[in-house]
Amino acid sequence: MPDDLRVQIERIRQVVDAFNIPRLEMEGFEADDVLGSAAHWAAAQGLGVKIITGDRDLLQLVNQRTIVYLAGDDQNYITPEDVLAKLHVRPEQVVDYKALVAISLTIFPAWRVWERRPPKFSWQSMGRWMPSTPTLMRSSRAGAPSSQPGKNLPT
Repeated sequence: MPDDLRVQIERIRQVVDAFNIPRLEMEGFEADDVLGSAAHWAAAQGLGVKIITGDRDLLQLVNQRTIVYLAGDDQNYITPEDVLAKLHVRPEQVVDYKALVAISLTIFPAWRVWERRPPKFSWQSMGRWMPSTPTLMRSSRAGAPSSQPGKNLPT
């Protein structure tokens, strides 16, 4: 967290508390992890959830009970098909897609075009040119313990 933001957090907490607005925090976890966990829990309880965010990572939560509004896109993502149209992957593949983009930008900086215009591919076709990557990513999400905060949360 940037230092200039860090000093403002306590003041934000005071204002939120003064207006009696409930707040969720968990030490060591990012806000999107806490928000995603709360949304996942609420949807599991049968509640409808609408998340307003600028974080595309939360598109992985889109389902019949969870809508994500991306402020930067000025668009609601209501169905998995909406996510597919945006990123060319299904909601459950968003984590893998983001990891693949991050890895590719580290290894192949010329692939920066993926940030602006995701390639059109099916996840099955990925195995033909990068056979181990999807398997490794899936196994890292399959409940294996992680030392990084937030890795075992829904987001």
